[in-house]
Amino acid sequence: MTSPRKSREEVLLWPAEMEQLLLEGLERYKPTEGAPRTVDRTNRLISDYIFEMRGERRTPEQIGLRIEQLNATKA
Repeated sequence: MTSPRKSREEVLLWPAEMEQLLLEGLERYKPTEGAPRTVDRTNRLISDYIFEMRGERRTPEQIGLRIEQLNATKA
C-alpha cells in the first residue's frame, strides 16, 4: 500500500498568513540607523516572532532565503 502524497498547496512553506507575519516581522525588527544589529540577529527575531504568533517555527536560514526571494522578485 502506498502512502497518499500531499498536494503542492498542502506543503507550502510560506502560506499567505506566514508570509504576512514575515513582512510584519521585517517591519517590526528593521534595524534603526546606527543600531549594530546583524542580519542573523534580525532573522532570529523574525523567526521567534512567527513562532509566537503562529506556533510554527521557521529557521533564521529559511527567513533569510525567503527575504532574498522576495527581494529578487522586486528587481
